[in-house]
Amino acid sequence: MNTTLEHELTHYLRVEAARVDVRDNLELDGAPLIRVEPSVTGTRWKAPTLIGVAASVVLFWGLVAIRHDASEVSTPAAAQSDVGATSVSREPTTPLPVLVELPDGATFMGLHPLCTTDIEGIYECTIDEFPVGARTADVTGYVSIIVDNTSHVSGGCRALNVDGTRLTCYVGQLAVDHDIVGAGFLGDWVSGPAQG
Repeated sequence: MNTTLEHELTHYLRVEAARVDVRDNLELDGAPLIRVEPSVTGTRWKAPTLIGVAASVVLFWGLVAIRHDASEVSTPAAAQSDVGATSVSREPTTPLPVLVELPDGATFMGLHPLCTTDIEGIYECTIDEFPVGARTADVTGYVSIIVDNTSHVSGGCRALNVDGTRLTCYVGQLAVDHDIVGAGFLGDWVSGPAQG
C-alpha cells in the first residue's frame, strides 16, 4: 500500500477518534493507532459521534484488510515496478502447462495429440476429434496404442471423456502397467492404419 495513503488514513482515523467519548485502544502491528480517553463529565452520545465511531471502525478494518492483501500479492515484478506506475502486473501463481508432443514423434490413431506431462512417461493429451467415423457411442475408457516414428508400438492412450478428445497416454512399461498394451506387444512393428 502507498505509505502516503496509509498516513492519510491514519490521520483521518485519529481525527475521528478524537471525537469519540469511549475508552478504547486500537493497534496495528503492535503500534498504537488510536487512543481515546474518556471525558470527565460523561456526555451523551450524539448521532454525529456514532457515525464517526462507525466510520473509524470501518476504515480501520479496511486498512488492515488492504495491508493483508498487499502482503499476499507481492511478487518480484511488483517489488521492481516503478514508483510512479499506476498498475502492477501480477505474475500467475500457477505456471501455465507447457504443451508437448508424445516422444519420438508418436501418434495416436494417426493423430499427433498435444499433451502436458508432470511425470515422465505419463501424458495428459487432447485431440480435436476422436478419429472413429460418425458415432454416437460413449468412448470413455477406450484404449488404443501409440506408435513412434519408426512404426513401433511405444505405448498407448485411454480416452477420459465421452467424445474421446481428452486422453491419458502412457509410454513404455507404464502402458503395460496400466493395462493398455500387452507386454509382448510393446515394441512390435505395426503396419496399416495405426502406423505413424
